[in-house]
Amino acid sequence: MRFRKCWLSICLILNVGFISGCSDEVSASSEEIMMNALESSKEVKEYYGEATLNISMDSEESANITMEEYVDKTGKRKIITRDEQENTTYTLNNGEEVITYDEKMKQAFSINIQQDELPSSMSPKDQVTTLLNGLSETHSIEVVGEEELIGRETFHLKASPKKDDSLLGIMEFWVDKKSWFTLKSISYSGNSRSEIIYDKINFDPSFSKDTFTLDIPKDIEVEVLDVGNQSQTSSLEEAEKALGKKILLFTGESTTLESIEIEKIGGELNRTEVYMTYFEDSIPAFSVSVFETPNGEGMSLHSSKWKVRGHITEYDELIRTLSWDENGLRYVVMIQNPDLSVDDVVQKTETMKIQ
Repeated sequence: MRFRKCWLSICLILNVGFISGCSDEVSASSEEIMMNALESSKEVKEYYGEATLNISMDSEESANITMEEYVDKTGKRKIITRDEQENTTYTLNNGEEVITYDEKMKQAFSINIQQDELPSSMSPKDQVTTLLNGLSETHSIEVVGEEELIGRETFHLKASPKKDDSLLGIMEFWVDKKSWFTLKSISYSGNSRSEIIYDKINFDPSFSKDTFTLDIPKDIEVEVLDVGNQSQTSSLEEAEKALGKKILLFTGESTTLESIEIEKIGGELNRTEVYMTYFEDSIPAFSVSVFETPNGEGMSLHSSKWKVRGHITEYDELIRTLSWDENGLRYVVMIQNPDLSVDDVVQKTETMKIQ
């Protein structure tokens, strides 16, 4: 499973992975406008913000998450997220570790970040410049115009894919002129649309002493995740030997198993996990994590409207994963190609076989 739900909070807390022809009103070139703004903008070192993350599939909303974000001058960062069911997750980056506490699941995780195991938090300016540099080869970037959001003047930037078959579609972002803070971003990928919009921002906040702490109940153990675990490329035979069981594989003329990795996970989990990536027509389609069916509190699956191969199946809309248990193994399929629907993948699981 690789704690993908936990990684969502970690990406938010580290500020990575989510900011994933000009109009007649713009007289200068896009490049000139952006460079001038970068040179003159004020570096943001602390702020308090409130935002909403909306994710929709096929024009239907699948996730709505509100966020409260606290960032101080030293780089400490705290984010509180709530979904439409008022499920709350707290995530704190105190400079030494990232701690995530899921109130509903009654679970807490921590990851050490002192040894450069994870990227450090980026400033708003660094986020935008890194994004634009990364998109420059695959997308055409333009300044659409200038717009006002929550009382602040912004540049509206748009990145359009150069090829029709690009996995990353159109991306738009509204960047504050004075701080280079992204107040709004919209991205399209296949039939999915993601939007983050801030409705409150304060660049001169006053934080109390306990702002950058987490109040985790004493009866909840904070599980230490070892992101330094070494994975190794392996064969199917080696993977099955590592798990002690045969593994179900996807089949199909257009489906190819691209890679297999074995990962030894330490800490409280102390398990072996096999991670496989599948391509369809040379395009990444989905990945599969397989490990021994876990036991204990909070490890059971919650049923959804889907059943995979006749088994109770949990579906996570936010990260598009299907999880089920079969013959002593847990399978977690993460859909990577936005053009693949959940029903498509469920249908494909019916052809899974043991070699």
